[in-house]
Amino acid sequence: MRRMGLVLIGFLAACRTDEWDFQREIVLAECEWALACYSDPILTFYGWWSVPDCVSDQQGAYAAEVSGCVYDASAAKACIKELEALPGCTDGDPEWPAVCEQAYTSCTGATAQDTGP
Repeated sequence: MRRMGLVLIGFLAACRTDEWDFQREIVLAECEWALACYSDPILTFYGWWSVPDCVSDQQGAYAAEVSGCVYDASAAKACIKELEALPGCTDGDPEWPAVCEQAYTSCTGATAQDTGP
């Protein structure tokens, strides 16, 4: 019985989205969208010539922005799932799934909505 409990705990832990993984995934999603959809002058303004350029620029800023916030792994997992379903380029910025704003709550500083490309 004890062994079954340990297996269940391991399974549940595997279903959660690690905070670092979430931060990496959301920045990557934003950067992939930006590189596919923004015009060359905008990309040049930001200094992004590739997805890695964008990620390098945005990763630290996003991590700093959500520092001091309470992380919700369930909302983060739902966010990643909904980001994967976003349509391609549209007029203007995409509508980010509302659940993504719930991945971090009770922030002591800026919110996750305040930054981005």
